[in-house]
Amino acid sequence: MGSVCAQTASQPGAPTAAAEAPSSTEDWTKKGQEQLKAGQFQEASQSFEEAVRLDGNNIEAKLGLASACVKLWVTGGKSPLAEESYFRARNTLLAVLDQEPENKKALASLARIALERATSLADRKALNEGLDEARAWNLRLIAIDPGDVAAEYALGVIAWTRCIGPESQSHNLAIVKRSGAAPLATQARLNYQVACREPVEEGIRYLSKVVEADKDSDASMGYLGALYKMKASYEESPEDAQRDRELSNEWTAKAEAAKKSRANSGSPTPQNP
Repeated sequence: MGSVCAQTASQPGAPTAAAEAPSSTEDWTKKGQEQLKAGQFQEASQSFEEAVRLDGNNIEAKLGLASACVKLWVTGGKSPLAEESYFRARNTLLAVLDQEPENKKALASLARIALERATSLADRKALNEGLDEARAWNLRLIAIDPGDVAAEYALGVIAWTRCIGPESQSHNLAIVKRSGAAPLATQARLNYQVACREPVEEGIRYLSKVVEADKDSDASMGYLGALYKMKASYEESPEDAQRDRELSNEWTAKAEAAKKSRANSGSPTPQNP
């Protein structure tokens, strides 16, 4: 049975008579890649599906099929085909990992679609479960390649996404001070500390590595500024909270300066890592 994202074979570009069709896995894969570049995502999925049918162990064809299905998911809106295409892409990438557990392309794709899907969900529990999945894939990438900047950046985004929701609103948490003593341990601050200390500090750790490798990454600097602001919200002492607020301001200013410098130089906006 063909994949849901390779169905509708009567559409233009679908396999027709045998005389007109490629005859090998390699030819079907090449055709699918050409269709993918041309934005013919449905047709590409059909070609890659045929390549996989001829050779179920062909990694390149499976990765192509997953890419086509991801495109159909992203461009499909709320349609049933889009939803089915997401799961087809995910399952195909998991099949690649069954063959090659350290395939970086498959891991990176799974990490990316998990995060993108999570951030599209309104339900907080489902969002957090999606963030957990995205985090796990990115940690696997870093275990294979400790210098994977894209995975490190993603972990910073995941931390920020987890702790910026309406349940937290870190920048609005009131920290009541006693005269000459540490901040009063309000329940709101303690709850936020329990929920967000680990992810926030993990995000800061990995984003700090990103800016070490790419000193012009204004997006990473901006997230660092936001995470330090979150960290200030759960600190035990006013001194630590003030230090974090100062770091937040510094990173936010650096991010703005990097954006301004790029704009003045006419350099294109860089893609996120």
